[in-house]
Amino acid sequence: RDDVRSFYFQRSARVVRSDDQNSNDLEKCLEEILETERVEPKKTDVLVLGAFGGRFDQEMAAFHLLHKYSGSFNCVSLVGRFNLSFLIGPNRTNRIFPSFEFEGPSCGLIPIGHACESVTTNGLKYDMKNLALSFGSFVSSSNCIQANEISIETDKPLVWTVELNQRNIAAALESIKRQKK
Repeated sequence: RDDVRSFYFQRSARVVRSDDQNSNDLEKCLEEILETERVEPKKTDVLVLGAFGGRFDQEMAAFHLLHKYSGSFNCVSLVGRFNLSFLIGPNRTNRIFPSFEFEGPSCGLIPIGHACESVTTNGLKYDMKNLALSFGSFVSSSNCIQANEISIETDKPLVWTVELNQRNIAAALESIKRQKK
């Protein structure tokens, strides 16, 4: 749309036209990063702002892309007004160091894309030990961060999601704006 292109162009954003109708805008952006920035696989983090709060099919497509691009980037994080989500890799100990000023306490581990036969956690209110997670069986929602370090082991990729503290994020953004003046 011309109005959208104009909005971003006026703010010095690079606007790339694509006639590809087989992928959504987020996937086109991830491909553009890979093609133009010449990033080394697994060395770059991507932060996707505004990932939640719109159309449900677009949100699910974003989770699909977490899986699809897990080998291309170190981490792709989906950020919305109230949540941060990213993919936890399988067959290793994943460590998360929450920033309590901005994150939590509510969190969850959601098996989007794969059923997980074995999930073990440490540092949550309701820790798990070799627990199976799958839709139609059990998902870990409404859990709480209880430690400065959380460890998660899973046999399949698993989505970590944590609530964001809006008041503190808004204050941090205001502070950044004041520093730029």
